[in-house]
Amino acid sequence: MERGVDEVSSKQAAAWKKVDKVKEAQERRVGELRAKEEEDRRRGELLELRAGEVDSLLASLRAGLGRGMAWTALQELVDESARAGDQLAAMVVRLDLRGVAKEVSRKCPGSV
Repeated sequence: MERGVDEVSSKQAAAWKKVDKVKEAQERRVGELRAKEEEDRRRGELLELRAGEVDSLLASLRAGLGRGMAWTALQELVDESARAGDQLAAMVVRLDLRGVAKEVSRKCPGSV
């Protein structure tokens, strides 16, 4: 009888150990999701704050394309402008020439 009780007790302990592992994994995932949510919220706020600058940047890129500039020439112009201190150009991380996408930095140029 005692042996049967020990066996049941052992199985319960193993089951609770599994439950604890699952719980820890879920808590860790919730923490990761909360951190990602905070990062996304900050990105959204920054985008809202810099919406005018981003719109100006996109308008400049569209104007260049509208004048028939090649993507490579446009990238060179952006790079040169950034080196010359143009804040809008400095926001451009890269132009995706194949995907026709723009990627801008979340940081203000010169900030940490």
